[in-house]
Amino acid sequence: MYYSIILFSFMISTIISVLFLKKKSRKLWSMLIAFGLNTVILAFATWLSYYIDEEERISGIGQSMILIFAIPIVTWVNFFVLTFVKSKGIKV
Repeated sequence: MYYSIILFSFMISTIISVLFLKKKSRKLWSMLIAFGLNTVILAFATWLSYYIDEEERISGIGQSMILIFAIPIVTWVNFFVLTFVKSKGIKV
């Protein structure tokens, strides 16, 4: 289940940041958007998993920490994807 959440976060943040990069052609902002989306989605999923799963409340938040540790890894992969995307250039 956690891997599907990580994949969902990766896909959503990649799509939105690439669309922003193609529209505005600002790589730094698109990287910040990717980081922000990954953080929001994965932190919310961690909180929701802890809130819903009774076993996790008893044993602690250890198992769902995979989602928190995935934030920098997924963001790093997003940054690599953004380096290969051609932004809308200024035509003279």
